[in-house]
Amino acid sequence: MRRKIDSERIEARLGVPGTGDVFVSADADQTIVAFADPEGPATLETDAAARVLLLWGRRPADPARVCSRVGPETLGRVRGLLSDY
Repeated sequence: MRRKIDSERIEARLGVPGTGDVFVSADADQTIVAFADPEGPATLETDAAARVLLLWGRRPADPARVCSRVGPETLGRVRGLLSDY
C-alpha cells in the first residue's frame, strides 16, 4: 500500500558520475520518474547498482555507497518517497 504524499512537491536527482541523472518528482496528484541530463549537484550521488536499489525502494548494505549534500529532512523525504515505489 502506498503512503499518501502530502501536497508539497518532492523533487530529487539521483546521480551517478559519468551518466545522466534519474529525476524523481512527486506530489499528491502525480509522480514522475525520468532520465535527465546532469544539472547541478545531485540530491543523492551513488554508483549505478545502488541507484537501482534505491529506485526499488531498497538501500545498499554499505551506506557509504550513497552520498548526499542535502539536509536530513530532505534526505528522509526522498528515501520515504522511494521506499513506497
